[in-house]
Amino acid sequence: MYVHHAPYFRPTWFSAREVGIPEWLTDGRWVPPGEFGLYTHARTGLAAALSDRGVGDGVALVPSYAPPSVVGLLHREFGLRVEYFPVRGDLTVPTDAAVDLIRRREPAVVVLIHYLGFETGDVDDVAAAADAVGAVLVEDCARGLFSRRADGSLLGSVGDVATFSLRKTLPVPNGGLVVAPGTRLPSPDAEAREASALVRSLFVAAQERLDSPAPSIPLRKPIAATTKHATALWQLTSTSRTGAGPGPASRADSTADHRVPARRPGRVSRLGLLRCRPAEIVAARRARYRDLRERLESLDCLSVLTPPLADGTCPYGVGVRPLGAVSADALWTALRERGLPAEMLGWALGPDVPRPDCLGAAALRRSLLVLPTHQQLPPASAPRTAEAIRRIVAERR
Repeated sequence: MYVHHAPYFRPTWFSAREVGIPEWLTDGRWVPPGEFGLYTHARTGLAAALSDRGVGDGVALVPSYAPPSVVGLLHREFGLRVEYFPVRGDLTVPTDAAVDLIRRREPAVVVLIHYLGFETGDVDDVAAAADAVGAVLVEDCARGLFSRRADGSLLGSVGDVATFSLRKTLPVPNGGLVVAPGTRLPSPDAEAREASALVRSLFVAAQERLDSPAPSIPLRKPIAATTKHATALWQLTSTSRTGAGPGPASRADSTADHRVPARRPGRVSRLGLLRCRPAEIVAARRARYRDLRERLESLDCLSVLTPPLADGTCPYGVGVRPLGAVSADALWTALRERGLPAEMLGWALGPDVPRPDCLGAAALRRSLLVLPTHQQLPPASAPRTAEAIRRIVAERR
């Protein structure tokens, strides 16, 4: 069996004719209100939003478990001193500790990550503390598109800037959505070249048809919108510090080698976005998550980290930590060799980036295994994954 770990573009879609802009991108039921831009990568839009707000000095407070793309952007491109607040082993943030640190350090930027589509901590308390010291609050919803908070509002509705990685939820090779009320997000001139993405989609589709037990894909370890906004989407958004946008000058010794060209998604991505039906995607992800989580909870070889589904949550996947003799790395390798979907979010930070000295981050980088529950998974994926884990662990005991 081969199951791809993420939604992917179906090659047959490429023959379709583009027709307008996806309605859901301008629908407040699916995207938080405010000015927004669409990029190949969300970090490009984040740089644009922070530049427009004049960020360029001071401290950035970031969760101790954070991706290097975010930490590197703040440290290298904006010259901010990165400091960390705690993240527990179950991917939750102790809000009191974060708020206390905000009050003491008075940062320029605060980043709050909603891990795997679940609301992290008390966003309102963090937002109030950030606002009191004049900090820009960034809600990183990379894996939280269409997901909602306990009060029913969308993830990303509270912060000054919200970022979403569309390719982690939708069948597109590129797509970073940035929502930033009151912020100017100008449009990149260049469009991403996506011919290679189309070739990869053909390869993945062939693997699924073959139903191969051992994929030949090389394993790679992880080291309210308005009409006027919609009109600009296909011409699209930002220049930022990676182009010719406004904002404080970058430090010449730290940014030249880390710039990401500002581009908008290409035709493959646009066709993929037009195929998306948010309500169907949410329903499918919730059903797959519920099924897989229940099966994994019955295994004594795993600790399930992500919670049962709450109303409105659009989950990315089930987060687990292997127990006993089998490491997350070994379990990941064994699952991928069987063609089953699994990810490790190691998020290794570069040598020139400040490192957290605390707080569960090292354990999460080493032991968190994510079992995706995306909408293109076949019904047989959940029982096969659970049974494969049981057998893999039994063989190594």
